[in-house]
This record gives sequence, structure tokens and C-alpha cells, in this order.
Amino acid sequence: MSITRRQLLALAGSAALMSRYSFSTPIITGDTAVSQSKLEKNKAIVARYFEEVIDKKYIAELDNLFSEDCIIHRPEVAEPVVGLATFRRLLTAGLSIFPEMKSTISYMIAEGDDVAIFLTHKVLATGEWHSRLGNFKLQNKACTWNASAVFTVINGKITEEFVVRDELGMAIDFGAVASAKV
Repeated sequence: MSITRRQLLALAGSAALMSRYSFSTPIITGDTAVSQSKLEKNKAIVARYFEEVIDKKYIAELDNLFSEDCIIHRPEVAEPVVGLATFRRLLTAGLSIFPEMKSTISYMIAEGDDVAIFLTHKVLATGEWHSRLGNFKLQNKACTWNASAVFTVINGKITEEFVVRDELGMAIDFGAVASAKV
């Protein structure tokens, strides 16, 4: 069975489907020329990004994980972020409002050069949060949200990232918008 990039993106965005599986779900691959070792290495690079850069804030580790000409697609910016230096500035500013952050990977799948991931972030936020819903000042606000991302890893470096996250759920947790009464 072969999975296209479009199918990986659709799969990564399907929270209901992803939550049924554990991190140990086998890799799906239709390209027998792609070695199991390469797929595992690509998955390890993506996992390291969340463990070292996102959770521990070791921003310098970006140099070891991303290509200089990487392209990053994130919901809080209107256009793709191009280049490692620009991404470093955006990520540093974004992570600065989360003094405490823990990412839990629920599911990861590799196909060719792509790695799709479903995960949960749990944070304590202080500072100004920028989203498509607006900018909000936060003071010691706890929040948990799900996210999906697809990474392209070439020659041991992440060259592209697509992120989808529950920004409405984040805004509700942060108290930026009211939850509907049911």
C-alpha cells in the first residue's frame, strides 16, 4: 500500500482516527526501496524536535534538525515561514510564553521522506499569545491541545513542516473566548 503526501496530511488531521492508535503502531510503507532504518531515523529526528526544542527549549538544536532552507507552515502565520533563521525567531518568540511545556506523542507514521505525527501539548502560559483568533494576554493559564503535523526529512534534516492544531480549544482553555453552553 502506498500513501501520498495528501493522504498523509489528511491522516494527520484526523484526530479521531489517530487517537485510536498507540505510538508503537507499525510503519505503513509501500516503497520497498525505503529502508526501515531510514524511516526509524526520520521518526527519531521528529521526536527529538519535540523533546529537545519544543519541551526543553534547546533552540540551538534546530541547527541539527532543520535544513537552512526549511519551509514551515503554521496556523499562527498567514504565509509559510522560509529559512531556518526566520523559523528560529518565530519559534523562540512563540515558545517564550510557555515556561512549562510537555508534548506527548500519541501516533507517528513514516512514508518515504515524510513523517506524520499526532500529539498533545500541555502548557502553562504567560505572555501574549498570537493566533488566527487574535492576540491575547495570558497570566499563568494552563492549556492542553491536540496537534497534527507532517514533516519532510531529507538527508537527516527537516526540510518542511505542516502544522494543524486546535486553536479554538486553546482559546477556550486560555479564557480568550467563552465556551458554548450546552
